[in-house]
Amino acid sequence: MLINYVVSYLTVGLVLLGISILVLFKNPRVRLNQVFSAYSFSIAWWALFSIPAILSTDNQVGVIWCRLFIIGPIFIPTLFLHFVLIFLKADDRHKSFLKICYLISLFFLFSNTTSFFIKAAEPKFVLRSYTVAGPIFHFHVLFFVSVTVVSILFLLDYFLGAIRLYDSSSYYRRRISYLFWATLLGYAGGTPNYLLVYKVEVPFLNPFGIYLIALYGIAVAHAILKYHLMDINIVLTRAGIFTVVYTLVLGVPFLLGYEYGLWKAATWIMLFLATVGPFIYRYLREKAENAMLKEQRRYQQALKHLSKEMTHMRDLEELLKTIVTTVVDTVKVDSAAFYVKDELYKNYKLKYHYSQGRDIKFQDSFSLDDAIVGLLYKFKRPVSNEEAWQSDKVSLNYNVIIPCFMEDGLLGFLLLGSKPQNRMYTPDDMLVFETVSYSASLAIENCHFWKTIEDRQRKARLQEM
Repeated sequence: MLINYVVSYLTVGLVLLGISILVLFKNPRVRLNQVFSAYSFSIAWWALFSIPAILSTDNQVGVIWCRLFIIGPIFIPTLFLHFVLIFLKADDRHKSFLKICYLISLFFLFSNTTSFFIKAAEPKFVLRSYTVAGPIFHFHVLFFVSVTVVSILFLLDYFLGAIRLYDSSSYYRRRISYLFWATLLGYAGGTPNYLLVYKVEVPFLNPFGIYLIALYGIAVAHAILKYHLMDINIVLTRAGIFTVVYTLVLGVPFLLGYEYGLWKAATWIMLFLATVGPFIYRYLREKAENAMLKEQRRYQQALKHLSKEMTHMRDLEELLKTIVTTVVDTVKVDSAAFYVKDELYKNYKLKYHYSQGRDIKFQDSFSLDDAIVGLLYKFKRPVSNEEAWQSDKVSLNYNVIIPCFMEDGLLGFLLLGSKPQNRMYTPDDMLVFETVSYSASLAIENCHFWKTIEDRQRKARLQEM
């Protein structure tokens, strides 16, 4: 049905337009944000201008719309390549290649004003009007496919390199993996639209594969805007709920108007659905996330309870053992270790550690000027390996470091390993760890205080004897 194409193009166009604006305004001075915003806008341009093209009953008018919507795909591969190179921090090494791609895109843009690029428009399948390719158009398709494949190969090369050099919990490896799989998903859904030009329709992917482009845009935008990359299941769940809800919000009115001519009723229904849509989305999202994060909510409550209990302890060894074993048992991390400042040896000494399932060799101590110590003084809060890499290019062998600060400085820190199945630490986890950090700092200071009191009492008794 033609309405399926209209709704899918409209959904992708609005989602990518929103992403383009959001990413740009989030940090307009960052080059990565600028290029991804332009890339998203080019996809939105293609999707939105495709609607009047496929609805046009006049082929002479249709060819104008076809030339308008193809402006987006003319720049999509070059902007995608530019985005990938910046994302991989490889744009300086490939400046010449990037310039050539931009020049080729400009050539196609000027060619688009002639019949050598788009010859005409004609009905194809359920589409009332669609592109009839001119001779230069075939070179554009070849360029689109070639540059896209090269960009994906860049991602694949870095992805395989990350697998060799980093473990599965590494921020760098996770970030590359995130973008690589999201890209394959998006282009698998979008590329079949070119086949329509050659009168080839792929079952299901035309038109429903177009929705994958919206999911792709949401996933990659999230990777750019968030330091703590969320679990891919949560991202896809949010994106899926968003797509379903707003497909209904836009699709039902269009179906009533287009199929039955009830445009007045369709307008009122769209206003109503647009009003209740955000509330429905929020309700469904919270229900889905609560079900998915049930275990996480449980251990977060357990850690909050630990934060209250630890301040009553007086023995440092018992305190550290309780913290480490409780975290390992509740969060189910594969390892944890607590380091405390040793004033005599001027370092942070390993005091207690625990691991599950495998023998892990922990470093005996960290010097006062170690990169990890400097990182903790910079943030003065729990730090994930994502933030460590993003901020100071420090690659940690641990997933999270929870510092314990007091007025005198860094008293110690807790290192945490991987969660089950290498699941990611969420922003909610980090907030709970901040509470643990504050309570542990007070508890350690309290243990030092009672140790000082006991030492003084012991000396006093010895002097009396």
